[in-house]
Amino acid sequence: DTQGRALDCVRIALQLGVRSFDGSAGGLGGCPYASTDTTRAPGNVETMQLARTVIGEGFQCRVKPGGIARASSYALNIVHPMPLP
Repeated sequence: DTQGRALDCVRIALQLGVRSFDGSAGGLGGCPYASTDTTRAPGNVETMQLARTVIGEGFQCRVKPGGIARASSYALNIVHPMPLP
């Protein structure tokens, strides 16, 4: 989602017949090829945003929101652990 246009691309891809997409729990990750010398590329499109977009375009989606929320929280906590009180 380097330019913040991933969901726009998903909408167009759906219109063109694409029916399989990849998302990232919590939007973690990023593409080393889209980075510059001074700026790391932003993360990938978050799975729940992707699912909402697909559903919003009138398609069914087998993603379970509760499961994705738990997976995203777990993944984000690994990368950015909460400090102990």
